[in-house]
Amino acid sequence: MKYNTEVINEIAYMLAEMLKNAVLVQQKSEEGVVRIAQIETGMREALRQIGNQALSNLLSSLQTTPVAEIECECGGFLHYQRMREATVISVFGKTIYKRAYYAGCSCKKGKVPLDENWD
Repeated sequence: MKYNTEVINEIAYMLAEMLKNAVLVQQKSEEGVVRIAQIETGMREALRQIGNQALSNLLSSLQTTPVAEIECECGGFLHYQRMREATVISVFGKTIYKRAYYAGCSCKKGKVPLDENWD
């Protein structure tokens, strides 16, 4: 995965502005000094939450429009049932995304093609 320095800098600037506002609010409410360690802890948590939501959005967006039916391993056909939630544990914590679920074949098996693509 390649990263565009310009985009990273823009996102970093936006995050810094958001955190600056949070620090100023905290300083006014506590009328004290906010330490770098507090800023760093807040930033780490904000980045974790942003990463978690971004990963969730990315995984969900990779799901294309489901087709009505797909072929089953047994030779029959599986029918689209619904968008089903999945949870993965990532460096950002539990991340939830939605993907197409197929079932209804005579062999009683279900299938989630998006999960199979990612192994």
